[in-house]
Amino acid sequence: MRHVGVFLGLTVRRQEIVVALAEVDEIPARDVRVRDGGVAQVHTPFTARAKELADLYSGLMLQGLGVDERLDVLLHIKWAVTEFKCGLTREMVELIDREATLVSASDLHLSFG
Repeated sequence: MRHVGVFLGLTVRRQEIVVALAEVDEIPARDVRVRDGGVAQVHTPFTARAKELADLYSGLMLQGLGVDERLDVLLHIKWAVTEFKCGLTREMVELIDREATLVSASDLHLSFG
């Protein structure tokens, strides 16, 4: 029997790998040799996007966020995944919408409770 992780049905091992990758402080830039013989670090659109996605995943896994902060993270993730049109991203958007509804409802309940 496979052990299923919390986030989108990832196996526990895959989830550990994703967490380890997301904890990288900085996505490495490409090293490019310049005319004077030195090496320059170049950030490509791919490395910038990888850093952005790693930051979003880290934000998603943070504990103790306020309601507005959590909703902000969820909204940014929703924007990031909607550029890819597939079944997985549609499922992610549905889960994000559900969590946003639950978070908003719990905030409303706490403010009146």
